[in-house]
Order: sequence, then structure tokens, then C-alpha cells
Amino acid sequence: MATKLPIIISTADGSSSSAAVAMKSESSLTPVQRLMSSCIGATVTALCVTPLDVVKTRIQAQQKESLMNNNQSSVRQSTTNTRPIGSAGGVGNGRQFGQTFKMFIKMSRTEGLTSLWSGLPPTLAMVIPGMGVYFTSYDLFRVHLNKQFGYINRYQPLWVPIVAGSVARTLAAVIISPLEMIKTKMQSQLFTYGELALALRHMIRVQGYRSLWTGITATILRDAPFSSIYWAVYETMKQHAFGSPVEPTVPVSFICGASAGTVAAIVTHPFDVVKTHRQIEMGSTSGGGAGGVYRTSALLAHIYRETGARGVFTGITPRLMRVAPACAIMISTFELGKTYCRQYNDSKLT
Repeated sequence: MATKLPIIISTADGSSSSAAVAMKSESSLTPVQRLMSSCIGATVTALCVTPLDVVKTRIQAQQKESLMNNNQSSVRQSTTNTRPIGSAGGVGNGRQFGQTFKMFIKMSRTEGLTSLWSGLPPTLAMVIPGMGVYFTSYDLFRVHLNKQFGYINRYQPLWVPIVAGSVARTLAAVIISPLEMIKTKMQSQLFTYGELALALRHMIRVQGYRSLWTGITATILRDAPFSSIYWAVYETMKQHAFGSPVEPTVPVSFICGASAGTVAAIVTHPFDVVKTHRQIEMGSTSGGGAGGVYRTSALLAHIYRETGARGVFTGITPRLMRVAPACAIMISTFELGKTYCRQYNDSKLT
């Protein structure tokens, strides 16, 4: 029975016949080839999973509206002691899968099937360069760390994908944050591009250009840990569970990517809720929402006090339905693209 880990056989020149050859092949990839692989994967992924992202945003927008109504009721000293989040669509009763399905049907019937792809242009404009920067910088940084610390001839340690993933994701988040905020605003309501442009101009005039990075703290708090967890789980599964140090097959990439994305999404979802609350307020003239009053940590605590643990996991079902296939599709396409480029590079040398 074959072992899961590849056997490393030292040769006369001190190299090893498995991991060293694989890492050499990995290093032969150019930044442009990595960028092309990631951009193709990002395009395919965005087209497939945007409807799930729209539904998740709508559900979280309902939660935010309920919290605003609850705050206004408190000011009026209402005697009603109900939790509005339950009335916002059933998040309080834990039936998020049913709520997700109902939102799909409702949007399709009342706004048309195309509403499920609301914000697709800014999504593509955000995802393609964002994933390009993210996956390319992660891959380059990971290879650099492996070379720098002498892990060429053996498996990389767990800290390498953790550090590379968090740094790469932080860089990508800062670059694409304005586009993500626009996408979130379009998905939360049925906005025209003209209405969105007016809201954007109003926001810049009142709050300055720094407002384009509204929610960046929550985004980084969500995305940097997500990437660290994702890449740590993915690389561990790929290397040890399947014994594939560099060139996993498409099924292996798909399984590892979906599993890693699921774990990372569950852990970081509360920060996704906070990010959505903040970004929906772009251009709002009322300024009375919960997201406009509190900082990230305080807003998270406020949501928890008002709605309990279920509140900070609002929209987790559609997010998991989106993240798991998105991670699987993205990493499979990315790895497939890199494999093709490696084969192309090797063919040029022969």
C-alpha cells in the first residue's frame, strides 16, 4: 500500500527526487502565468456564485433594517419586547436554509431572474484584479518563504501558508475595498447605476475619499484570518491527506478547496455581518443605523446583545452555499491553469 507522503530520495548532487523537482517546477512559473490562472478562475467563480452572494447580502440587509427599527422603538420607549430579527425573515428561528430558498424565489418573482446577478459588473471588476493580486501574491510569497527558509526539499511547515495567505489577502482587500463596497450597496437594494453614482458623490462630498474604505477594518478582520485558515487547511489536506505537494488533480483541489473554505467561512462569518452593516450605509443621509454608531468590535457586541449568537451568524447558510463551491471552483481552476503553464514551460525546455 502506497504511503501518503512522497518518498524523498537524495541524489548525488544533494537534491531530492520528489519535492525538489516539484518545487523547481513550481518556481518556473512566471508572475504573468500565475496571474492568468487566477483571473480565469475568478471569472468562472464569479459567474457561478454571484446569486448566492446577492441572497446573503439581502438577508444581512434585512437584519440591519430590523436593528435600526429596534433602536428607533427603544427611543420611543416602546413597550413591545419582541426581537425584530426574528420578524425580519426567520433568522431567529434558525431556519436559514428555508429563508435562503425563499429569498431566491422572492427576488426571482418580484425583481426578475437577472436580479440574482445584481452588482455583477462591479463584482467582476473587483474579483478579477482582486483574485489576481491575491492568488498571485500568495503563490509568489509562499514560494519565496520556502526558498528563504530552506523548505525546497521537503514539505513546507504550517506557518508558511498562514503568513503568506494573511499578507496577500490584506493587500488585496485594501486595493479592492471601494469596489466591494459598491457591489454590496447594489446587492442590498435594487439600485440603478445613476442612483449609485449620486450616493457615491454625496458620500465623498460629506465624508471625504476615506469613506471609500468604509468597513475596511471589518473586511481585513474577516479576510486575513479567513485566508490564513483557508490556506493552512488547504495546503495541509493537499500535502498530507492526498500526498500531492504541488500538482493536485482537479478532484483533489475541489475537495480540499471546498473543505478549507467551509472551515474558514464559519470561523470568520461574524466579521462578514459587521462589514455588510457598515457598507450598506454608504450614502445614507439618516446616519442612524447601528453600523454608523459603533466601531467594529462594539457593533459586533451590539448585534450579539440584540439578536444573540444567531444574529452574528446571519446569512451563514447562503455564505456557506457560496463560499464552499466558490473556493472549490477557484482553486481547481487556478491549480489547473498552473499545471498547464508548468507543462508548457517544461515542453519549451525539452
